[in-house]
Amino acid sequence: DVCSSDLMAEQARRYAVMLLRGKEIMVETIDTDVKGREICLVWAGATVTVNGELVERGYAWVDDSQCRRPICGDWRTLQERAQKARVGIWQEEKPIPPWVYRAKKP
Repeated sequence: DVCSSDLMAEQARRYAVMLLRGKEIMVETIDTDVKGREICLVWAGATVTVNGELVERGYAWVDDSQCRRPICGDWRTLQERAQKARVGIWQEEKPIPPWVYRAKKP
């Protein structure tokens, strides 16, 4: 459902802002997607990856076609936990991967 996807995106944005507020932020570009967008690791402080935090809370999806670093294995484990706990996007009966959702938007 488009409305619930938009709502989840807003919740994810708010959570990311909370994680980043007042922290030293480091952004490391690791790839570029087919549309030329940078794919990045985002660190809030020295030890917290915003990417992993979002996956753990069900606000982000690990894209196996883009995530090829060792840390991606950790994120896949976090994603499996989020799926089992049915948090965030995993509350939906049939969650739509973000790359599919974006392709459908006008």
